[in-house]
Amino acid sequence: MSDQRNQGAAGLFEELTKQAGAVYLSDLASPSFRSILIQVLDKIHYSTYTIEEWKDLLNYILRKEIPVATPEEAKTTILKELKKGSL
Repeated sequence: MSDQRNQGAAGLFEELTKQAGAVYLSDLASPSFRSILIQVLDKIHYSTYTIEEWKDLLNYILRKEIPVATPEEAKTTILKELKKGSL
């Protein structure tokens, strides 16, 4: 079993792209992918990826920088923003 924490930021982005059925990475930031992104993120444990990977995802998906200190906080913030329709 591979340790995804060693794959770098591309690991989290690639996993989300694959699990969401997106053709392109840019699809993840599309409002049409919001509900599937929420479902996929709910299944990923925050400790699987580093804080840097989560911050990169947060900045990319939400298109803004929100300070977070832990992977758990980053994941929670992304989900909260997606659920309130911030995409």
